[in-house]
Amino acid sequence: MASRLGVFKESLASAVAILVSRVLGLVREILTATFFGADKFTDAFFLAWKIPNVFRRVLGEGAFNPVMQPLLAEDSDGSFRGSLLFYTALVSLAVALVLWALAPFLIALLSPEGDREFFQTATTFLRYLAFYVFFASLNAYFMGLLQFEGGSLRRFFSYLSQAVFNLTVVGFVLFYHSLLGIWSLVYGTLLGGCLQVLTIWGFAKYTNTKVGFSFSFSPKVGEFFKNLVPNLGSLGIGQISTVAEAFFATHAGVGVLSNLYYAYRLFQLPASLVGVAVANTVLSKMARNSSSFKGESWDYLLRGVEIGLLLSVPAFLGLFILAFPIVEVIYKHGVFENQDAQKVALFIQLYSLGLIPYVLYRVLLNKLFTKKSYRRAFFYSLVWFFVEVILSAVGIFIFHLGGWVIALSSSLAVWLTLFLFLLREKVLSLVWNAFWRLKYIVPLWVLMVFYLLMLEHFLGNPYLVVFVAIATVGVPYLVFLKRVVL
Repeated sequence: MASRLGVFKESLASAVAILVSRVLGLVREILTATFFGADKFTDAFFLAWKIPNVFRRVLGEGAFNPVMQPLLAEDSDGSFRGSLLFYTALVSLAVALVLWALAPFLIALLSPEGDREFFQTATTFLRYLAFYVFFASLNAYFMGLLQFEGGSLRRFFSYLSQAVFNLTVVGFVLFYHSLLGIWSLVYGTLLGGCLQVLTIWGFAKYTNTKVGFSFSFSPKVGEFFKNLVPNLGSLGIGQISTVAEAFFATHAGVGVLSNLYYAYRLFQLPASLVGVAVANTVLSKMARNSSSFKGESWDYLLRGVEIGLLLSVPAFLGLFILAFPIVEVIYKHGVFENQDAQKVALFIQLYSLGLIPYVLYRVLLNKLFTKKSYRRAFFYSLVWFFVEVILSAVGIFIFHLGGWVIALSSSLAVWLTLFLFLLREKVLSLVWNAFWRLKYIVPLWVLMVFYLLMLEHFLGNPYLVVFVAIATVGVPYLVFLKRVVL
């Protein structure tokens, strides 16, 4: 039977590396907010970065692994992994060149008319940042190899390369922001991508992970790219929705896009720590037992949902209740104003409403991935995308509600998608079973709500609130969680 401890240990190794990366990512955002604030130039950078960042998130956190791992399980002679490396590099370079050529069209499509300086700046940024797609794709390839081979050390290394990327950007911005301005973000991103790939390649060599290299077109490579297209759609739509958010944000006022980006970065910290780490761990386990969904594969999915709930519920409570103190501690420095802090805090609260369904959806999608049902996964992503886009469009263009409706639409869309998935894929009983097994923890979650509310109300100082919350809630809960898992 699948062990909750086994899933937890490998998920924890992934989560620790993701945490290091996300903390460095937050440092990057703190420096960005401190040195550049929220104006049309930061909006131009974030708009340009949205497009290659979609490829990074899709490949690194979802689309590559589900297609790659079942084929690796069938690759007895290692020819597939060698061929895939070459064609991944070739295709990703071609995509980068296409983005470079289409940069003016893409920026014109996503930005409001009239501001010529904004358009030219964002277009130039995109033409540089497009080549990050090449590095992101190679990084995703090595991540897939390390995660397939398994073990806590390989899982840790597979995610640690992203920390190298963030550390490089942080260093470049810190030392060159006064000389290069916002261009320090652009150059730091490209340098970080290069060092990221070199680092994860070194990790693969260190752990004796077989890589290989071949110019031959293995039949499985063709199957890989054939399956990758619908899977890019299934997980890519979720990331493409962030590009749609950028479109609506640029029409909601100056600074809205930057503030949404800062909020989404904080939301992604627990979303990645829990959703990505647990989902990818469960995927690699299920890929080796995919002949039948019942039995051990079902058990792994059940354990994944349990751990997802154990981690996502308190993360949601902390983000929602302590949103403003967290924003003050992390972002309120330099030219970042109090009005911006209030907006970011509101956006975080609205994004956090979708944290629990996001984690559960990511874990449950493995049911489709292990059966290579990529088109069904694509259907659910389309539902998510259209619900979010329609709600945002109505809120921005018809009712003129402001940027907050974009964050709320994201959460409502993932809730609706999860409910539809539970009903159509007949896994509602599995989620209920997981929740019922954890029912004794519900009173603890309720106490957590009242305690966090008291901290915010009586302590006042945001630094003290965040520190005490981590020391008296976060750390003890993790210790308690270890006992629960064991």
